[in-house]
Amino acid sequence: MCADLWHTLDINLKHLFWLQNLAELDLLLQELTELYEKTDIPKTTLDFNMIYSFDYLSQHLKKACQTQTTEEYLINFENHLIKHQKKLASYLTQNGNLMYSKLQEIALQNGKSCAQKRWPHQCSEQNSKSLKTTESLLSALAHTPWSGLPIKNAFFIKRLHTTEIQFQWLICPHTQQQYFSTKEADLLCTLYLACMQSYLTQLNNEICFSKIENKIKVPLSNQGCLLLCTLPQ
Repeated sequence: MCADLWHTLDINLKHLFWLQNLAELDLLLQELTELYEKTDIPKTTLDFNMIYSFDYLSQHLKKACQTQTTEEYLINFENHLIKHQKKLASYLTQNGNLMYSKLQEIALQNGKSCAQKRWPHQCSEQNSKSLKTTESLLSALAHTPWSGLPIKNAFFIKRLHTTEIQFQWLICPHTQQQYFSTKEADLLCTLYLACMQSYLTQLNNEICFSKIENKIKVPLSNQGCLLLCTLPQ
């Protein structure tokens, strides 16, 4: 009986964590979309001010899953976000050049807000240095909509040192060529990496986060972007 109880609790937490990550991505897409009136993307019913409350997310799932399972709802939500990204990326690659700096500004602010909402105590410290080890860095990255969790870990560690992590981002838009052209993937990837960078620097303002250039010309669709995080020594 106890085993069954813990199993149920674990599944519930997985669903809430999954929904929270999807909601954060949805929020970013809505913020980017608001710059353009012609994208015509339907909005979800989530209250973005409440997505960091598991009580709220639990109530949302109960209301949303009256005619479908929780898994079905979350998969449908994911599919909705893929379509949203596709429409937005398609529109932006055709019309967004003049507003690229504004898009970057929105992405950076979104990453900052995500860190402040998820880690309010750590971000409130003066000259924040909360991320001091590679272990804490990996833990922080896991709590982002870019981690792929709780379904899979999208950060594949290629090299790990005491002050440096090199990893492949397995769900980078470049790996989703069935949805995005190279130009669309380039734009989305740049914006999402800006979010990650802003998120991490809120937890340690001396951290270095960068994309490693693809010098050997292996198609990104085969592996995703290679990223590097370096902590101050």
